[in-house]
Amino acid sequence: MKLTRIVAFALAVAILGTACHHRQRQYRPVVDPELQKLTKDQLFQKGEELYGKKRWQRSRVYYQHVYENFPNDPLGRRALLRVADTYYQQNDPINLVEAQYKYRDF
Repeated sequence: MKLTRIVAFALAVAILGTACHHRQRQYRPVVDPELQKLTKDQLFQKGEELYGKKRWQRSRVYYQHVYENFPNDPLGRRALLRVADTYYQQNDPINLVEAQYKYRDF
């Protein structure tokens, strides 16, 4: 009985010791290298091309990148509107709710 208490205590100390020394990693978003190479105008144009081909999700990636990196730029604001349009075009209940939120943000 005494031995099990000692083992349980040692195990608890070991677990707490490793938990206290756990190093927190910084969050670094993964960004497509192609997005880093293009200008904001080129990104928006690529989104427009994909939007014209009805590739809503892929075009949304370009629009979101423009908006997230240039939120106060007029092109960034247009990109937010186009993000909402891509959700609307998918025309299912979940995406329509997302579209509603994005239109409201705009």
